[in-house]
Amino acid sequence: MTRKISLLAPARSLEAGIIAVNHGADEIYIGAPKFGARQAAGNSIEDIATLIEYAHTFRVKVYVALNTLIFDSELEEAKNLIWEIYRIGADALIIQDMGILELDLPPIPLHASTQANNVSVEHIQFLEKAGFSRVILARELSIDQIKEIKNATTIELESFIHGALCVSFSGQCYLSHSIGNRSANRGECAQPCRLNYDLVDENDHVLVENKHLLSLRDLNLTESIPQLLDAGITSLKIEGRLKDNAYVANVVSHYRNLIDTYLQDNPQLERSSIGKTTTQFTPDIDKTFNRQYSRYFINGRSNEDITALDSPKSLGKKIGVITKVTVGFAEIDAVEPIHNGDGICFFTKEGVLQGAYINSVNGSQIIASNDVAWNVGTEVFRNLDTAFEKQMQIEKTKRKISCEIRLERSGETIQFKASVTGVEVESTYHLTDFEVAGNPERAAAMLVQQLSKSGESIFEVTWVDVALEVLPFLPMARINEIRRTLLEELEQEMSKSYQREVLPFDKTTIPYPISEIDYNGNISNELSKAFFERHGAKLKRWAPEKWGYKGDEMLMTTKYCLKYSLGWCKIHQHPTVEVPNELFLTHQNKKLKLEFDCKRCVMMVKKV
Repeated sequence: MTRKISLLAPARSLEAGIIAVNHGADEIYIGAPKFGARQAAGNSIEDIATLIEYAHTFRVKVYVALNTLIFDSELEEAKNLIWEIYRIGADALIIQDMGILELDLPPIPLHASTQANNVSVEHIQFLEKAGFSRVILARELSIDQIKEIKNATTIELESFIHGALCVSFSGQCYLSHSIGNRSANRGECAQPCRLNYDLVDENDHVLVENKHLLSLRDLNLTESIPQLLDAGITSLKIEGRLKDNAYVANVVSHYRNLIDTYLQDNPQLERSSIGKTTTQFTPDIDKTFNRQYSRYFINGRSNEDITALDSPKSLGKKIGVITKVTVGFAEIDAVEPIHNGDGICFFTKEGVLQGAYINSVNGSQIIASNDVAWNVGTEVFRNLDTAFEKQMQIEKTKRKISCEIRLERSGETIQFKASVTGVEVESTYHLTDFEVAGNPERAAAMLVQQLSKSGESIFEVTWVDVALEVLPFLPMARINEIRRTLLEELEQEMSKSYQREVLPFDKTTIPYPISEIDYNGNISNELSKAFFERHGAKLKRWAPEKWGYKGDEMLMTTKYCLKYSLGWCKIHQHPTVEVPNELFLTHQNKKLKLEFDCKRCVMMVKKV
């Protein structure tokens, strides 16, 4: 028996969702009009419905994110929105707030957002027994931890493979809300982790100056796809509901090719959707938005650099080194051709990221659009490749479903049948509608040739069978008309025949793994409180978004450790410098204290 696996792509909009489908996604996730963890990426019900109809034709599933914390005054609105999402045909709902499970829900599968802090085996076992059909795992988990979870559960597991990394465990970051009243758990994160900080000791001595000390590189698990699939991951997820269309097209195409290559050698695995994509370009994830890449903790804690200390901005791909600087232009030893209009960036001697456009290129000589402070030896990155952007030609990418066309005689009629596995349509014509072909061989060849063409339809006709003893004579235009009508009917039937999973939600009383829920349990409404009480856990403290802060909260809990990054970890490393007893981050007039739980191997951030 084969196991279905999926490539899951983001959609900030209807257009981005269609691009993701066309470039090979098996699943799409998109933000609801409200209550999504990317507030800037909400979509209308009408647009989501249009995407669902298009995606389902290719058997691509569409999941709608409604994964913020919800206040009591918003619960009725959330319930009505969920029913609208169900009525338009969504395949699942992605949620964080457990109060939703106390509402009158339609029979739609529920996916536990990574914001639900899906880290431990016990927590994920609870979510499975509580009625979720899928869990979106924390990004921090290693392959060994994923295997442990898979061996202890039967729930579908979804894992991030690409894109931006939150430095904190998702759902456990209150930094943005505490300093600027913009809650990450409400979809409003201001990304204070991407700011520049000084690292100081207890005496305010500066140890590291003006670096982005909480900023991480982007995730790239290109080399880990086989490991993840072997570990039991069902869905491989690309981050990016705020990214542009080119990012979606490029990254989806990259992973589509990787996964398809792996599937060819592993027949026990099967793609969950249908249709083959043909692109006009060779994907290159270095040429799309990235802060440079890391594999994060997929192989455990390692010496790989996971930080983006110098800049939180996209660097793109390194293209060369400056070899000569003269008045008005510079010379570069480039590994790839550079073109007029390309966007470049580089770090000055002071460590400041500077950007420019290329005005002209003459061999190895380049002239920038503005005065730039490069020097001999400066590394140059390209974050806008105009030739690659033109080559992508997103609108020309097609996804085609293989279909067959047969001609059969039934009594005094001829039937034209078009079929995809499990779906068939037919058009019936009376024999008197056609003349008998005087040259049967030529007529058969004409039928096969014209019926094999699929034009701008979503189909690729891979087989034509003319099973007729008496062949009709049809002009080319008539054959084309019959084929177009047949394929249009087949597309309509493909959309109508899609059957989504219907999964009624049944309330349970299984015990929650812990007996008391603190502020980091993110309970923000009475129904969420009732949910946990029904499962044997008492509310100790409301979510900060509801109750505010006492001052003792950990504003961020992260597996990323600044001590380790600097080589100061006394457990895993052998520091040659004396490590201060206390460490702080400062930015303008704000000061944050760092605490280290070496037993759990995590770093925490709190206000001073």
